[in-house]
Amino acid sequence: MWRSSFCATSFPLIINQILRLPLPVSSGFNNRIVNAGQIRNNGFELLLNGGIVRKTNFRWDVGINFSTFRNEVVELDPQLKTIFLGSTRIADVVAVEGQRFGNMFVNGFLRDADGLVQIGTNGLPTRTGRTVNMGNVFPDWTGGINNSFQFGKIGVDFLIDGRFGGVVASHTQAVLGGLGKLPETVEGRDSRNLIVPGVLAGTKTPNNIPIDPRSYWQFVGGRGNPIGEVWVYDATNIRLRQATVNYTIPAKVFEGSFIQGMNISLYGRNLFFLMNEAPFDPEVSLNSTLGGQGIDFYSLPTTRSYGFNINVNF
Repeated sequence: MWRSSFCATSFPLIINQILRLPLPVSSGFNNRIVNAGQIRNNGFELLLNGGIVRKTNFRWDVGINFSTFRNEVVELDPQLKTIFLGSTRIADVVAVEGQRFGNMFVNGFLRDADGLVQIGTNGLPTRTGRTVNMGNVFPDWTGGINNSFQFGKIGVDFLIDGRFGGVVASHTQAVLGGLGKLPETVEGRDSRNLIVPGVLAGTKTPNNIPIDPRSYWQFVGGRGNPIGEVWVYDATNIRLRQATVNYTIPAKVFEGSFIQGMNISLYGRNLFFLMNEAPFDPEVSLNSTLGGQGIDFYSLPTTRSYGFNINVNF
């Protein structure tokens, strides 16, 4: 029999955000703090719990969760239409009036009206400024399913969860690409002959100018100011978040002793991906601030952990 819980929430308009407005250098200060801005937030969360099987020596319980959260920057300040939440060498994470909070802007390739990359006379793409909106650093929705099985004295639990949507930019990958350390940099290396997909600037003629692959990867990658469009990935992923196996030692083993019962369990956390669109863990971030989300900048990899527990009742 299913036992379910349901929660749906619509968040109200939030006003009087704390903003920093830039000041002229002649004032002697960098900025001033004001209360302004309106952000519209909408969220929805669903939780379901139920017992699928109930027998003497076997039990199966399931828990499902789903949540989505979206926001829009309705208004900032008459003097300020864009706030830089975070700015790195590869991307800016910003709040712009009329857009979602946390959009990511990067350098990209100049394209014509048909979306074709414009190639210069040197065989390299023409780059834009940091004006290309690659999406939002926050997921469209998240969800998970937890299964619990009990076979007599043995229990097995595992949690699978996922993040769907959102983007992440990797300066680490850009540096590795510029150094030729990624698999995709191998194409054309032996012949020193690479033709970048696109059309000759101002025409519809497909690019036919061969270049050394090193020139291309050093152009789009490297440490300084890489073309972020190349290094932005879908942050969607599904993983086995946690698994536990436990065993309850029969009470008769402890008859006549001061021990009333004992349970031994083994667990693992962040075990492996079932699906991952990025070449690294997209949950990494530059720091814990809003502007650090969705940015991989030499971030330490997330860890996989194992352990055991012993619970004794006296």
